[in-house]
Amino acid sequence: RTRLPFHNKYKFFKEIDTLPRGPGFTCEMVSIIGNILNANGAQMKEEAELWLRDPVECVRDLMGKVTLWDAMNYQPMKVYTGEDRKTRIYNEM
Repeated sequence: RTRLPFHNKYKFFKEIDTLPRGPGFTCEMVSIIGNILNANGAQMKEEAELWLRDPVECVRDLMGKVTLWDAMNYQPMKVYTGEDRKTRIYNEM
């Protein structure tokens, strides 16, 4: 049996609550129209929650993390694979 540093789930969740948080989530309700017909022959519809974050706020949060500064590049790079460095990798970022 493993020895976890938490004796119960309450202490575990309290520790999680102390972690730094990123941008907040917002919830929007969306209607999903399916391909299954109901008893009246109409397409069935379902309401679902869509949880999302503002992508600009996410990028701002990531760029503000000092621990990631060394891993960020703001200019195009030529990256190659293999020891002969003849195969170039093309990527969006």
